[in-house]
Amino acid sequence: MFYHTPKGERITIVNKRPINLSRGGLIPRLPNIPQKHMDEDTILSDLEVGSLVVPVSVMKSGIMKEYDGKTTGPIQTNKKKLTRAVVMPYEGVINKKYAPKVEQFLRKRGIRLPLGS
Repeated sequence: MFYHTPKGERITIVNKRPINLSRGGLIPRLPNIPQKHMDEDTILSDLEVGSLVVPVSVMKSGIMKEYDGKTTGPIQTNKKKLTRAVVMPYEGVINKKYAPKVEQFLRKRGIRLPLGS
């Protein structure tokens, strides 16, 4: 499976089976990701519809360390409630249950998702 960057370069998805990330948390760096693809979406995942993906730049800024609420919840195993997404290492996934609170927290700090909107 492969995707293309806006420049037309090919990006290879590093995992054949999607990882269920519906629980939430920091997206792990998979050992087979080539260094040149570290800053690109390369991980195929299953997310619960309504989950929030926080970009790497926001996670690295330290803003999420100020958030004292929950971000992880129960894992969703019902495939009808999951959707495929391509994500990148070190992004944060917020469980559907807590996504509205986290989005409100980020808006109060001047961050609107998706970035640039």
